[in-house]
Amino acid sequence: MATFKERTASGDSAPRDYFGDHLSVQLDAPGLFYVEAHNRIRRGSEKLAQLQQELLKHRRRVERARTNSDEDAQESAWVDVVQGVGSLEPTYGRTISELLVADVLLVAAAEAYINAIANYVLVGAEADHFDKLTPVGKWLFLPPIMKLKWRPSLSNQPLQHFAALVARRNRVIHPKIIRVKGVAEVEDFLNTLRLDTKSATDGALAVKSLIQKISMSWRGSNGPDWLDEERAGKHPPCFVCGGPESPMRLGRISARRKRAGV
Repeated sequence: MATFKERTASGDSAPRDYFGDHLSVQLDAPGLFYVEAHNRIRRGSEKLAQLQQELLKHRRRVERARTNSDEDAQESAWVDVVQGVGSLEPTYGRTISELLVADVLLVAAAEAYINAIANYVLVGAEADHFDKLTPVGKWLFLPPIMKLKWRPSLSNQPLQHFAALVARRNRVIHPKIIRVKGVAEVEDFLNTLRLDTKSATDGALAVKSLIQKISMSWRGSNGPDWLDEERAGKHPPCFVCGGPESPMRLGRISARRKRAGV
């Protein structure tokens, strides 16, 4: 049977089942990861602001316990501290989970994006070597191999912030016991894990910039539409057709069909 391209060139109409059977569709993993990371950063930042208010109360309780000279009153004050730490757990846990998972998803988005390009352009030993590299190493390795004008460097942004993001992510996927000396120091978990809104935002901007820069240098485009928060909200990523050199999103349901409930 003639291919779609052959039939089109000869003037024949495309077989009705061509798109149904031969148009490859894949999950837009980089887009899914990136957009969900943004959602988690937003929720995590909101929870962190709430947590900071609760930690302020915690510091006041600790101060009262440490400065109270009466033995019985001091013991009661420390009981208040312990109970207060227990009340921190829901907000604290949600803050940590949102921001930590955001880091993991951002690195996954950046790695999935460059993996797709590498799978398209690399063969043989170069492909084997690429597969063994770290996420940062992949971004350093591929642009020179592709002979792109843009060359990321660890001495400049956005790769510096991306490297910091990968380091935070590694604390999650290679977990070790994280502890503090006592209930008075529970705030130190945030510092140890380096969880703050600025770091999370810097990581997201680094991933966005890496994708935009390699897209512009390779294809002359600004990258996928899901890098734009407003466009991603209107048309969330899920499926993509074609290869990384010319990806194609599937069309949206028309307003008429939506109103008709089709």
